[in-house]
Amino acid sequence: MVPVVFVQNLWVNYGEEPVLTGVDLSIMPGEFVFLLGKTGSGKSTLLKTLYAGVPIADGQVQVAGYHLRKLKFKDKPKLRRQIGMAFQDFKLLYDRSIYDNMEFVLRATGWKKRKLIQARIMEVLDSVGLAEKMERLPNQLSGGEQQKAVIARALLNQPQIIIADEPTGNLDPETSIEILHLIKNVATQYHAAVLFATHDMTLLEHLAAKTVRCVGGKIWAD
Repeated sequence: MVPVVFVQNLWVNYGEEPVLTGVDLSIMPGEFVFLLGKTGSGKSTLLKTLYAGVPIADGQVQVAGYHLRKLKFKDKPKLRRQIGMAFQDFKLLYDRSIYDNMEFVLRATGWKKRKLIQARIMEVLDSVGLAEKMERLPNQLSGGEQQKAVIARALLNQPQIIIADEPTGNLDPETSIEILHLIKNVATQYHAAVLFATHDMTLLEHLAAKTVRCVGGKIWAD
């Protein structure tokens, strides 16, 4: 089986300073991986590298079959359609309904037929329990519901991997656990791998999964 993410001897610099040094990481299809690390550990840089957001100084990085060091600018959208992103600060469009947020993403990624768009939006919103609230604006939803909308958005293009960057950082403990299990369940449903970045160690008590730590620009597997 071919890994969804394969990283070997990755080096990333900001200016003259190395931020990631000799990182190795492998994530298999359908695998759930916790990524732990404090601010400044290189964790966010690693996530940005995986969706081709920062240049690679050295090493090999493959994501969803794309070799990132050889990736042409015109192919970045194709790569990113294979990656579902869930952020701590949601990044929803607050002047549009939840449905319209979903439609915006699909049309931006090449979907054209209205019936197919409607069917796909209903499928993902139903999977996260938001179908009945699709006409509401984001600020009419709770923080947990907004994060569910973000998860639905991440699923729209049936990605090979979901990258969740501190998705529970703004949520209370009970809602955080709910969101953790929701991401796990919908990823299993859609056969997607998950890289779940967090600094909340208590979440590890609620889901048995592979854990890697980013410390000083290096990755350590537990």
